[in-house]
Amino acid sequence: SQSRYHVANSGISNTLTSMTMAIGFDLDTDAEHTLAGCVVNNCNISASVGESIKCKLDGFYKTVAKDASIWSPVAPVEDPFTFANATLEIPNATSIADVQNFEISINRNVEMIYGLGSRFAQKNVAKQREYKLKMTVTYEDDNMLTNVWGAAGGPSSSVAEVASAELTISNGIS
Repeated sequence: SQSRYHVANSGISNTLTSMTMAIGFDLDTDAEHTLAGCVVNNCNISASVGESIKCKLDGFYKTVAKDASIWSPVAPVEDPFTFANATLEIPNATSIADVQNFEISINRNVEMIYGLGSRFAQKNVAKQREYKLKMTVTYEDDNMLTNVWGAAGGPSSSVAEVASAELTISNGIS
């Protein structure tokens, strides 16, 4: 199977929908808390060949409440996605095979807005998004450097397609 993440170049919403999360601890006395008004600020996805794909989310929440009872644990229904293969396209439709590892970071640069005299956030504002991709590929030819430069023989002063990159991740199963 394959996974795909895509952000449109236009029509991106500036509003951030919040979510509620439950966190729990199984200690001498169990405790569970509900985090309300959660907003994801950073998403980091990484993997190396033969390892499971890891996803880390960082964010903010407005308030927390201790639950009176503990929720029943939810059993996983999917197996971990083991990274076996990936191809990268820079620019789009120019495929670079044999990606060995990668790390994708998406930062939404969320700013929490507080009301006068309140310790709780009243609103969140998403600012300029930042996307970062780091990866290692097996070096087979000089096409990748030429594609990044935008021209053969050295960097071009204007690259025809600077915003397009596509990473297709596969677990090796059709």
